[in-house]
Amino acid sequence: MTNAPTRVRVSAPPTETILGTDPERGRRLAGLLALLPTAAILLVRVGINAPSAPRLPYSTLYDPIATLALVGPAVAAVIVGVTTDDDLRRVALAFAGVFGLLSAVARPATLPASVVLVVTTGLLVVARARRPFSPDEVAETLVGVVFVAGVALSMAGSLGFEPATTRRLGSAATLLAIAGAPVFVEWTYRSVFVGALAGAAVAGFGLSAPFVTGATSLVGGAIVGVSLPVLTVAAVGGTTLVATGIERRTIETALAGLLLLTAGVPATVPRGLALLLGLALLLRTRTDP
Repeated sequence: MTNAPTRVRVSAPPTETILGTDPERGRRLAGLLALLPTAAILLVRVGINAPSAPRLPYSTLYDPIATLALVGPAVAAVIVGVTTDDDLRRVALAFAGVFGLLSAVARPATLPASVVLVVTTGLLVVARARRPFSPDEVAETLVGVVFVAGVALSMAGSLGFEPATTRRLGSAATLLAIAGAPVFVEWTYRSVFVGALAGAAVAGFGLSAPFVTGATSLVGGAIVGVSLPVLTVAAVGGTTLVATGIERRTIETALAGLLLLTAGVPATVPRGLALLLGLALLLRTRTDP
């Protein structure tokens, strides 16, 4: 008489065990890990090109901060992937983070990392859309598709595919997607008012100093060939997200808005990772803890 073999089921450790903390705190940590170097490299880029900027060793600071602006969002993508119970999101964000880290140490990995970023953005939208469909989610799906188009076109332009056309279209698509990003959250009229104030400030500055506005958006945000109204509505959308997060005390929403505003157009892997992370913090699925 032989005993039947015993089957041992191995399950993945819970999110709390992997992170040593709760998932929500892990996502907040990831958001800060991506936001701080992304905002820092934005300030350094503007400082290098602004004659009236405070005298700091911007050129010396650029390389280490640029490295952190790639590594930080890449690690953050892995952390956010760990905090989700959705298998599709977990795998997609893990791949994006790993390929992002590879591109930091091996330049040939930039091409596959760019492709993975486009695919991951699409998978995040698909994972969100797998919920039971309702008419209210039509706007969310449309904005998600525009985000994917923005990343795809911007990455195509950075890789040399009709850059004059694709970078301009990618810039417009990305900014319009940021303008529509508040559809993913429960915004209030108060937060929209704050966003409108930010948009008015951008519009006023753009009208009074168009050359400086264009140069700053190009250097700081890699924004190419878009009109002032598009810049304005993007400022409204991103600031509305930040204001909503502050008003409702949802730190992830505020971090997402700040990431979308500081990442700029995803024409490079670091910018793409920062934008992806902001989008991941917004596109939560119903299975996420």
